[in-house]
Amino acid sequence: MAYSTILYEVDDRVARTTFNRLHKMNALSLKLAAEFEEALAVADRDPDVRAVVVTGAGGRAFSAGHDLDDEDEKGKSGERSKIGKAATRTLSSTGPCSSAPSQLSP
Repeated sequence: MAYSTILYEVDDRVARTTFNRLHKMNALSLKLAAEFEEALAVADRDPDVRAVVVTGAGGRAFSAGHDLDDEDEKGKSGERSKIGKAATRTLSSTGPCSSAPSQLSP
């Protein structure tokens, strides 16, 4: 599948998902959240994938958080955002996870 806000590749049983919105410091938009959720589902269905690495493009920031300028999110104060729902659904459906504080080399 072709994505516009993330990069996805599998190499040596490791799926690497990279947030790729450099102009927004990889801030989460509805589109990025949907593509990220789909990429994790693809990795989950692939019997050859044993690990998933999530990183941010550019090296300046993994992610700046929610994109407050995302048109689909404006006017949603008082209700849980669609991005938050997607993130919760994604993270609660994964298996064991670990994080690394520094950028991993390819």
